[in-house]
Amino acid sequence: MAGFRKDYHIPDDVHLMLAEKDVIPWEKEGFVPFTLQSIIETELRFPVQPLICEFLRQTRLCPTQLSTNTYRIIMGIAALNHQTGLNLGLAEIFHQYSIGSKDAGWVYYLRIRRRREKIVKHTPDKDLNDDDFFWVSGNFEDFQAQIPGRPINWKKGEPVLISAPFQGVINSVIQFAKNLKRMGVKVTILSSVSAQNRMAKASSSTPNGLTFVSFSDGYDDGVKLSDNLEHFRSENKLRGSKALSELIKARSEEGFPVTGVVYPMLLPWAAEVAREFNLPSAPLWIQPATIFTLYYHYFNGYGDLVKKICNDPSCAIELPGLGKLTSRDVPTFMLPSNTFSFGLPGFKEQINALDAKVNPKMLVNTFDALESKALRAIGKHNLIAIGPLVPSAFLDGKDQYDNAFGADLLQKSRDYVEWLDSKPQSSVVYISFGSLFNFPLQEMEEILRGLLESNRTFLWVLRALADGEKQEDQLSCRDELKKRGIIVSWRSQVEVLSHPSVGCFVAHCGWNSSAESLVFGIPVVCLPQFSDQPTNAKLLEDEYKTGVRATKNEEGAVEADEIKRCIELVVGHERLGKKNKKEC
Repeated sequence: MAGFRKDYHIPDDVHLMLAEKDVIPWEKEGFVPFTLQSIIETELRFPVQPLICEFLRQTRLCPTQLSTNTYRIIMGIAALNHQTGLNLGLAEIFHQYSIGSKDAGWVYYLRIRRRREKIVKHTPDKDLNDDDFFWVSGNFEDFQAQIPGRPINWKKGEPVLISAPFQGVINSVIQFAKNLKRMGVKVTILSSVSAQNRMAKASSSTPNGLTFVSFSDGYDDGVKLSDNLEHFRSENKLRGSKALSELIKARSEEGFPVTGVVYPMLLPWAAEVAREFNLPSAPLWIQPATIFTLYYHYFNGYGDLVKKICNDPSCAIELPGLGKLTSRDVPTFMLPSNTFSFGLPGFKEQINALDAKVNPKMLVNTFDALESKALRAIGKHNLIAIGPLVPSAFLDGKDQYDNAFGADLLQKSRDYVEWLDSKPQSSVVYISFGSLFNFPLQEMEEILRGLLESNRTFLWVLRALADGEKQEDQLSCRDELKKRGIIVSWRSQVEVLSHPSVGCFVAHCGWNSSAESLVFGIPVVCLPQFSDQPTNAKLLEDEYKTGVRATKNEEGAVEADEIKRCIELVVGHERLGKKNKKEC
């Protein structure tokens, strides 16, 4: 023993006693066990390096449970700090490595995270552990030593935000994540492969500081409205539940426990998984509070009354917390003409899941000044306004680098910016109908004719069709179109709406677009098509006084003269769009 102490520089005030065979290494009070290999192979010396002690404290592991390479890595990092003046600690270690286990939990080791680089390289391929160990007592730890690196709060953990592969959902989720990040909260976003693959096309603007984890929902090329949406929902639930469970377990093993789950209302399976792990969860409602209130009333005593107006366009009703409603004001899922069978059952499932909670809370992309009555219309639910979810540079100016959502599912063209710069203030009509729907060619022709007859300059967003064909190639009057405006395949909508040359927005009235129009004070010509859009159009026209709804003909289409009338009514109307811009 004297020779061993001399060879490995064991101080006199550190006491070693070789343990007997088959003794469990944590049953001797007043002693701490260290393996022979940790001393012989890894340069472990006494007093024990502070970074080792802190690692053991924070992971609550016994020293004999650490693999030999784990000692090598931590000791190597300590040597790096000493030689280079760096200050690497546990936060940096766990950013690069996670903790794995083997031998039924008797041995734990550091493993490099995916797409990260090793801090300490060239460790042996065989990561051995030793059954022989010393019982150590005395002054083996320097309690006055400074622990390197920045403090790490293991209890803090991080929430998981879940997204669906639709532009409106992904924009809201990522903006909320960025808002949390500015508050010092680390966030992981779980999304499908299709959303992740498409976001990769916008990688140059993908926000830093957010962790993305993907899973395959069986629709890796994306889901379309023409697909079997029931099958999509089933597969998304099955595979998404498994992915979330695995993520929660992995984060716990890594020492960064998940503290809660935020999910879009259309993915209620996330709440079930969170409940299995005793984690709090909250849905993120990306439509206005008015829509949630309307659905809630529909499934809680007012369904027959709503059906009455849906079957009789001349009839009107009033519901608690909401204004007067007719058939043109309710979500399309409630109408007899609805062809999407998943609609109402899906919303009922979501509301039932929320009702099953004690003191249910829901995060809503809105703000108090906009929907104070709707936010408080249902007493048993706590609807928390967290909006509008718009990049900070355009909303409050607190973060000038947050000037895009950073996750467009479709690639953007940029040549429109110089074109907008060349136009007079409030002179451009901006037309965009979202990422899901394409108008039939006949209706597109009517919209184009209305634009041309209005004699206004315009910027029109037209996505390519599924077969790659450009929609504008199908339109007549292309030569005249090019004289009056430009067509782009995609754009940064917040950049366009915030541009001083834009004075009118012809829109489908999805809630993200509607909220953005309010933020930037741009009046809207409303051409709602699907889901919540008719109700959003009613809010813009009747409640906020910032929009005009186009009237459809008997066949359900909007004619060119009506488009022209609405544009002329909106452009130059100084009061439209101004009120809520100030309130935002």
